[in-house]
Amino acid sequence: MFIERKLLTEYPDLQDIKHFFDFTFSQTGMENIKVNVFFLQEPRAFKLYQKLSEINLNPARISTPALLWEQKLIKIIPDFDMGGTCLVHLLPLECFLYFFFQGRLLFSRSITVPDFQKEPAEKSSDLSLESPNKFSVLTYEINQSLHLFSQKTKSDMNKIYLLSSDIGNTQLLSDKLGREVMDFGMDVPNLEGLQESPGISEYLGPVGSFDTVDLSPSRLHLNLTHSSLKKMLEWKPVQTVGLVVGLILIFFLSMESLFLWKWPHTSRDQMVKNGSLSGINQKQIIRQYGEALDQILAETDCPSPRKVIINIGRSIPDNAWITDMDIETETNPAVSINGIVRVSGADQLKDTFSTLLKNLNRYFRGTRSLSIQNIDFKVDENKVEEGYNNFLFTLKFNLP
Repeated sequence: MFIERKLLTEYPDLQDIKHFFDFTFSQTGMENIKVNVFFLQEPRAFKLYQKLSEINLNPARISTPALLWEQKLIKIIPDFDMGGTCLVHLLPLECFLYFFFQGRLLFSRSITVPDFQKEPAEKSSDLSLESPNKFSVLTYEINQSLHLFSQKTKSDMNKIYLLSSDIGNTQLLSDKLGREVMDFGMDVPNLEGLQESPGISEYLGPVGSFDTVDLSPSRLHLNLTHSSLKKMLEWKPVQTVGLVVGLILIFFLSMESLFLWKWPHTSRDQMVKNGSLSGINQKQIIRQYGEALDQILAETDCPSPRKVIINIGRSIPDNAWITDMDIETETNPAVSINGIVRVSGADQLKDTFSTLLKNLNRYFRGTRSLSIQNIDFKVDENKVEEGYNNFLFTLKFNLP
């Protein structure tokens, strides 16, 4: 995959980075489609995940404060998706800088300044930037980041917000930067004063500003999952449906076999009991045995529904799934499949169908060779996603 190779090229020392990335699409025009890639690059995070895996505690979702702020700010800051926005989150021992452009995270930084830490004799709750050294270091780092932002976006920063437990820091930072800095807890509409106590900030760090709603799994639309775990979670519903369908088919086939086995015995025992087992009746019984035997042989020659389901499951690509399936195994053995394909463009749609047909021709040898003309598809207008298209497809073919 291109993204995987690109990450390994830029970060050769982080071989595990290929397991922790994801991407989204954004479009700024009719043809200007961008791929936004977010990934894990902290070496300690890889070591922590490995330790958790050793005790079977694999995290299903991994996120960062920067991604959490993105989904929070887009709902509470007007015109967040227009231009650039900077959020300065000042904590007692460090400061976090978050830079967003057109509603998407561009980059983030964490700054640790020893002078932010107070001596044991200074048990004050004042976290202001009145110390010249503290103030100069933070201002220098913000200006450097603003310069980097301008280089990346070819534009200036629109808004700067400061989140701090001391309201006076907003004016101090504004004076030093020479531009307006807004207080995040007071100047943001529809926000009932987001003020943190120093104790909570020191304990929870950069996640102290989020509540249970922000951290709910249903709200974490930007998160990372280990590639192997992600694939297993995506296939689990398909495997469950396939298992249930297989068990139902086995149950009905078993009942049918039991009926065919017991029916001749029951007829013969009844005739013996009635004393009517004559020569003519014996011929009838033999004919019934022959018909039952022919029926059993016909059943054994039919394709196995369980095997058909398994082979179709193996043939479906990762970005396609089945909505319903009809299997005929008696007179004219055939399969009819209805499903959905999720792709980002025409080339990926063509590759997906090619992979599906190649797999089907492989697992169902003896059938007429399938081609793209055997597939009927159309756009699913009921489900539209940014950067993706969903196609409904139908495929019918005879079984060998």
